[in-house]
Amino acid sequence: MDARAQGLMSYDPFVWRRLLSGAIFWTVTWYRPSGPVSLDQLTDMVLEMALKLPA
Repeated sequence: MDARAQGLMSYDPFVWRRLLSGAIFWTVTWYRPSGPVSLDQLTDMVLEMALKLPA
């Protein structure tokens, strides 16, 4: 079963894919591993936002 059918995502999958892929492609322009957010933290934040998981 997909995320939308499970109620984890309520948005149009096409729009969400475009938004997410654009964000991922631009991440290389601003993300710095030496910065305040680790890659694991960034991944957790994105999943939290995408799937509406509690913080």
